[in-house]
Amino acid sequence: MSYDNEGQASAQENERIDIGANAPEEMPSLADFFEEPAGGAWPNAWYGATVVEGYTTGNGKVWSTEDTPSRGGDSRNLRICFNVNGGKLGFRNTFASLNYRTEDFTADRLAAVKAARDQHKGEKAGKWVGQEDIQRSSLAIGQLAQVENALGFKLRLHPNGHILPGTFVGQNMDVRFTTDEKGYNVINAFGKAGSKAKK
Repeated sequence: MSYDNEGQASAQENERIDIGANAPEEMPSLADFFEEPAGGAWPNAWYGATVVEGYTTGNGKVWSTEDTPSRGGDSRNLRICFNVNGGKLGFRNTFASLNYRTEDFTADRLAAVKAARDQHKGEKAGKWVGQEDIQRSSLAIGQLAQVENALGFKLRLHPNGHILPGTFVGQNMDVRFTTDEKGYNVINAFGKAGSKAKK
């Protein structure tokens, strides 16, 4: 019986380490060692995604779905933020950034792009010698055309000629991940929701 009592007393003492000589010391802060869990790059594949207004990264950086002037001021950067569904991998916030110029949408430029595409049809990828500026417009229009197709409605323009991305928020689409030279995922293609991503 005394053995049981001693055992109980010992257990109680172990639970009450906040008294006497066993009082705990305050640990040094570990806050500086905190890192956002990172799963690394996801496999190169198509994933379902929802356009979100924006998100904040683990280190406090805020990204928004928006359209802003480029640093040089001669073009625009359309950023689209996504919450991507990786299935068993979980969910991940990321964004795609598309560069374009407002003059890419003029009737003359669109006609010039169409003519240049017809001219270079069947050629291997490479520079359109003497038509580099038209090629730049072609690449920008091609990406934006994918976004329009994925959304299922025409992009809307501000009276000043730039894209209004607020209409994208809440829309679903499929996005294709590739991995860049630094090992980070980048989005390089867009498709209608459910048309590309595995279910």
